[in-house]
Amino acid sequence: MMGKRIAKDEWDSLEWLHVYGQYTWHADATLRGTKEGLLKLRAAIDAALESGKGEAVVMASDGEGYRLQVICVSTHALLGEPEYIHETYGRLMQDEADRARKQGFRDPFGPYKRVDPPGTPA
Repeated sequence: MMGKRIAKDEWDSLEWLHVYGQYTWHADATLRGTKEGLLKLRAAIDAALESGKGEAVVMASDGEGYRLQVICVSTHALLGEPEYIHETYGRLMQDEADRARKQGFRDPFGPYKRVDPPGTPA
């Protein structure tokens, strides 16, 4: 789908779906999508209820496609721990800093500015 030119009248009928997860405990979560995107999600949910796992290939509003997995578990313990951004913020910032350094950026916690070729030790 992504290599194909999309006519203007087809744009709104594509499988658009955003999943806005909880960023911290007790926060709301939202699924927002076009009818086609929500139908893909429904099919993935039906597959998960039938076989334990389903997936939908949908698109975010930037036009990038992604694969959404839906997994049906049999016990609470199999859900795993939630990944709240609030609780993992420090780890995410460290990961981002490491990625920035590998790409040749300095001052990863401030504005990014290229100072040397990618892969050059910081």
